Formats: sequence, structure tokens, C-alpha cells
Amino acid sequence: DDAFSYPPSLINDLGADRYSHWQAEPNALDRLDFPLDEYVESYQLDLLGQMWQPNVLARLSQLESSVERPGQTMSLADLYDWTDDAMWADLGQRRVTIPRQHRALQHAYAEMLVRIMLHPDPGAPSDARTLARHHLVTLSDRLASALRRGGWDEATVANLEDIQTLVQRALAANAILPL
Repeated sequence: DDAFSYPPSLINDLGADRYSHWQAEPNALDRLDFPLDEYVESYQLDLLGQMWQPNVLARLSQLESSVERPGQTMSLADLYDWTDDAMWADLGQRRVTIPRQHRALQHAYAEMLVRIMLHPDPGAPSDARTLARHHLVTLSDRLASALRRGGWDEATVANLEDIQTLVQRALAANAILPL
């Protein structure tokens, strides 16, 4: 989180994003400031998407059978565990606010787990779907506990409640998986 604590002077010194060309409507530009948070969020989401591509998941699943002893290589379960630890560590802290960039990443990660569980991409191993469901069940419990504990600011509560609703609906969904 400290990596995304920018000094206000940096943000104020960044130039406006005014790219246009000769045919562009001059009043069509949305913002006159540099959208730093949007760039950070876009970069984070790109990395998350790359880490969770079906071919990466399949490779991690296959790696487990290519070693003599468990634990010699990263497993698919490790990817879920390590990503969960990074995404949801805030829930166990006495923090009042989860930074905006991290809230956006949490939401995107929860949506991705739901997609893997309900609509797995072709080429993703079956363990990816079952692990996604397992981690969504665990996440639902963690969110409920964090919300009961309270002490969060309004934006954080709204984010956690929204993710909790998303997870609960996904877990209650009647999905028909192809055989």
C-alpha cells in the first residue's frame, strides 16, 4: 500500500493527458489532470490477468506431477493462497481505510474468482474451478467477520459489502457445467 502513497506535489506536477489529433473534438476530453490512479489500476489488472491465464493455471497444475516431492515447485493452490494473502491481508488489520487502488484490485480479483468458478475458460484445469469455489467460501467468511468487526470508512464498507454480495450470489448460483 505504501507503494501507492504518492506525495500530492507529484500528482500536481504531472501533466494533463490531452492527447488528441486534428479530427478530435476539442471538448471531448474527459479530464484535464493526469489520471495516475487509472494507470496504476490498469497496470495492476493487466498483471492479474496475466497471472491467471488458463495456460498459466494449466502449467502450474502440471508442474506438481513433474517433481518428486510436494513443495518443490509452486502449485496451483499456492497461487490461490499467495494471491489471497496479498488481496485480503487488510481484512485482518485494524485499519480504517483500504486504499482506493487496492479496493479496485480486490473487486477485480473477486470477480475473476467468480468467473473461474462459474464460467472457466477453455484450457483451465478443473482444479482451478474447485479452488476458486473454495477460496470464495473462505472469502465470504472473512468478509462477514471484517464487516461485523466494523471500524471501516464508508467507501471501504461499501466495497466489502459489494464483494460479499457478489460472492454470495455466485456461491448460490445454479451453474450448469458442460460434461
